[in-house]
Amino acid sequence: MSDIKELIFSSKIIFWDFDGVIKKSNQVKNDAFFNLFEDIKKEQKEYILSHHINNQGLSRFKKIPYYMEYLGIETKESNVQAYLNRFSELVFNGVINSDWVEGVLEILSELDKSILITATPQDEIERII
Repeated sequence: MSDIKELIFSSKIIFWDFDGVIKKSNQVKNDAFFNLFEDIKKEQKEYILSHHINNQGLSRFKKIPYYMEYLGIETKESNVQAYLNRFSELVFNGVINSDWVEGVLEILSELDKSILITATPQDEIERII
């Protein structure tokens, strides 16, 4: 058994991140922010992507209204919610279509206790897993 597997199986509880650890989905949120707003200039898409990458700890619930203001899109609650829903679907579909990290399903199926830690909203991660 590899040293990593030995360490995993000798542990009482394992805390797992999701993106890049369980699924190869690191790029999904970047792609979702890049493609969220249709019919905008490439430079605007690049600004949004750059801002997202440089502010990874900032919630989508703050970023999306900010990007809407930047683009001159009305930020009334129903509009914001529509973009949040679209973003959620882009992320969901991207993660579902992402490959599993090699060997992770085998390890997860053999473990007694694991805890998933993710910035993904609870309802989304429950749909994904």
